[in-house]
Order: sequence, then C-alpha cells, then structure tokens
Amino acid sequence: MRALFTALLITEVIKWRSEVETVRNRIRAMVREAKSKNEITKMLVDEFHWDPNGIIVARSIDGLMNELRP
Repeated sequence: MRALFTALLITEVIKWRSEVETVRNRIRAMVREAKSKNEITKMLVDEFHWDPNGIIVARSIDGLMNELRP
C-alpha cells in the first residue's frame, strides 16, 4: 500500500512540475514579446484557470515578469 501511495505521489509531483514549467515558459515567451501585465494575467486566467482575484495573481505577476526577463 505504501509503495502505491509513493508511486501516486511521485506521479502527481511530476505532473505538477510539468505544469509549472509550462506556465513559466508561456510567461517567459510573453515577456519577450513585450506583452503587458494585463495580457499575461488574462492568459493565466483563461488558459490555466488561475483565480483572477486570487493572491497569486494579485502579488506574483510583477515578480514573475521581472524574474523571466531576458
């Protein structure tokens, strides 16, 4: 039972990591295309179903954009 739980957990972590990489790559591409914060936010809400009123959107977009600038 423990091995099954561990395997499921590893599968979920791998899936989560892949999703994070996809988000990062999309934001990086949009930053390089000089897209606005509003355009990036709209993409995150539309494509990744982020809560437009959530704390991540409210506090993280500027930092993500700065971190992913070339």
